[in-house]
Amino acid sequence: MGYNYNEKLNPPDKSIDVNMEKPAVIKMMQILCQNKQTDFECSLLPFENLKYSRITIPRNELYSDKFHGRDMIIHVIEPTIIQAENDQDTRPAMIYFHGGAFALPVQEPAIKLAAFYAAKTGRKIYIPEYLLLPDACGDEIFLDCLYAWNSITSDEFVQRYNLDVNDIVLYGESAGGALAAGVTMYIQNHAIKGYIMPSKMMLIYPVLDNEKYYKSKTIYADAAWSEGSNESMWNAYLNGVDNSMYKYLVPMLEIEEVDDFPFTYVEAQEMDVLHDEAICLGQTLKEKGVDCEIVEIPGSYHSFDYDLENDYVRCIVEKRLKYIQ
Repeated sequence: MGYNYNEKLNPPDKSIDVNMEKPAVIKMMQILCQNKQTDFECSLLPFENLKYSRITIPRNELYSDKFHGRDMIIHVIEPTIIQAENDQDTRPAMIYFHGGAFALPVQEPAIKLAAFYAAKTGRKIYIPEYLLLPDACGDEIFLDCLYAWNSITSDEFVQRYNLDVNDIVLYGESAGGALAAGVTMYIQNHAIKGYIMPSKMMLIYPVLDNEKYYKSKTIYADAAWSEGSNESMWNAYLNGVDNSMYKYLVPMLEIEEVDDFPFTYVEAQEMDVLHDEAICLGQTLKEKGVDCEIVEIPGSYHSFDYDLENDYVRCIVEKRLKYIQ
């Protein structure tokens, strides 16, 4: 498509250009993705000393009865060999909000990335299967992610799974980046409720803004994640939402409220419609005094890191480890 992708990367297969406002299209994509959710445990084979499992959390405390009885599945990847002095030592963790335009379930590339992080850092990685379009609207999806965060960081959960509640990283990629940033903002604004703040936040090619114009949305409109898909995703995500939740669904609208934000790593892909909003978020955080690292990957594209077998991708992903740690 004429984009000067980094020669060390395999170019994306094609631009993802779909109408996310058509429920039938989303349902078809979900079926295709669910058919690929076979044996995630096989994704761990390239890594030693890791274990894959699934746990469930009942959705019995959400604001709506709509999803009661539909337990949340959480994919868990953890080291089987823990470097600790004794069995009583607590373990660091990461909660990983996956991408997929708020519509697609967890896929194998996310499991592989999580396995890489677990193998290299010794962290337990939790990947929630949060609610999706079109069954849920934006505020329901957001509240489901907030519920996942609060459940995993609850006293009962951290004691049961021996987690260090003071060292839990919140990681969000693409649509998961909007969810991670929104959850962190919500926690900050509702500190009186005793919510646990992430020890760090990692935002990888995050979705952040549906309103402001950014040049990258024009320059890279037909790159790996197209502007047409991006716009229709936002329209579907925000359709019918509760206005009181709007600022948490579109993080750039209220990014001024960052007094108690944790260290934040923001990674932007050069050839991505989302490039400029990621850079803008990072710069705003820095201006507000947040400890923030902004990284741009030259010649990269949306979801480039899913090609983990590529040497250059592996090199970039390895550089994230020092920030995760």
